[in-house]
Amino acid sequence: MSKPKIADVLRKNPQKGTLGEPWRYLWFANKERLDTLRVPETEQEYMFKTIGTLSFSKKVEVDVDIFRDYFYLRCRRKERGLSSVPLDSIPAASLTRCWDTVKNRNEFQACEDKLMEGKSKNGR
Repeated sequence: MSKPKIADVLRKNPQKGTLGEPWRYLWFANKERLDTLRVPETEQEYMFKTIGTLSFSKKVEVDVDIFRDYFYLRCRRKERGLSSVPLDSIPAASLTRCWDTVKNRNEFQACEDKLMEGKSKNGR
């Protein structure tokens, strides 16, 4: 989304503005791409609110990997009819242990996927 388009949206509907919430900036910056991928708006909002409020490590790379793969796996699990526990309910120590003990992204995703297992068969 271009900056002029953001300005137009804010003029027409100020409630869609940042309102001091950092997650909204991330959402505006990525919304167009996620809309193209047909990610539902409620899921987009959940993603960016989560990213805006959680931190797992002092290393940015660790947080980026955790968020990227959590939301990727969450979508894949939803496609298969599986639920995923909310990211904020997974202990940070468990997530960073996954990151610290694996050799590659596939192993990291397998470890994170185990942490995401929910009890029901419904997606979020």
